[in-house]
Amino acid sequence: MGLLRKLRGSHGGDRTRTATPHDGEWLRYASPSGLFSLSHPRDWIADAGKGNTNIVNFDGPQSSGALTASGYFGRLTPDEERQVFSGTFGRFEPISKPVTVLGDGWSGTRQSFIDRQQAPPVFVDVVLAHGDEGFVLLTWNEPMPAVFGPDGPHAKAFSSLALQKPRGAR
Repeated sequence: MGLLRKLRGSHGGDRTRTATPHDGEWLRYASPSGLFSLSHPRDWIADAGKGNTNIVNFDGPQSSGALTASGYFGRLTPDEERQVFSGTFGRFEPISKPVTVLGDGWSGTRQSFIDRQQAPPVFVDVVLAHGDEGFVLLTWNEPMPAVFGPDGPHAKAFSSLALQKPRGAR
């Protein structure tokens, strides 16, 4: 993940977490900078960690997996996007072809993998979404046998992702 480490995160210095009721048993999480938001099940805990608010992890008591959203300002070239997939997920076994996906304020690529170096192996579903102001890398990690697979609650969270102009941006 060398390329991602070089990029400026979406924390904007504000560690405030916003969660509001959304779609019944789901909440809406908004990144502190306003770069992205997404919905997640009410019982999932959003943890932005200390000093690293460009990355938020979601996990819940009924879930066998975890969702991570990592937001970055700036744009990726097509070559850099390929580097994110090959550098970050290159040791994993692809179980789907990369597909183009579209969302609210973004377009991107989705692909699924198996990490066989873990015991048990781990199902990994990935979306790299890019908008006008930045991009978000979403990953779902679920130990095998995958209870949810590509259609789990993370899929709804993936599709709820919205990228917008961050607060204070012109």
